[in-house]
Amino acid sequence: AEGLRTLARRREATPFMLLLAAFQALLNRCTGENDLVVGVPVAGRDRKELEPLVGFFLNLLPMRARIPAGLPFATLLNQARRGALDAFAHQDLPFERLVEALAPERSLGHAPLFQVLFNFLNVPSRQEELPGVTMRAFPVAEVTVRYDLELYTEDRDQRLSAVLAYADALFDAASAALLLR
Repeated sequence: AEGLRTLARRREATPFMLLLAAFQALLNRCTGENDLVVGVPVAGRDRKELEPLVGFFLNLLPMRARIPAGLPFATLLNQARRGALDAFAHQDLPFERLVEALAPERSLGHAPLFQVLFNFLNVPSRQEELPGVTMRAFPVAEVTVRYDLELYTEDRDQRLSAVLAYADALFDAASAALLLR
């Protein structure tokens, strides 16, 4: 994990950008597609007036990667960095408005604009303390998969971890384990 953080810093990127580029490279290698769009969720709470509100403000950002044959990883990382900075600069635009503006061909069989999701969490772990109350982390028993493939990465307590969720109509457990490895 520290080696990846060091590499990201050396390339003026974040661990998020580095892992996104690595995931895009993996998708390119496994699919042979050189034009990929991966969805990335953002918290949607970047405005001061939203901070005290309770609610779900999640927005989705499509991150496009064009990966011609032989593209060096450093170039892909630079592309992911620029793409992430551009996307985050426009994160206030609701995903539904983007879909309306682009008007892609719609299908009930898949989500518009992307079918693969990448999520990166870097929330520091902490134990909240309230008088008379004990809190602990509660593992989620089952994940509802909304896209064909979903990679959840987490940077916590100096460790990086990843969980891959997949549509079982498209992937089997052995294929998913191979992708995750």
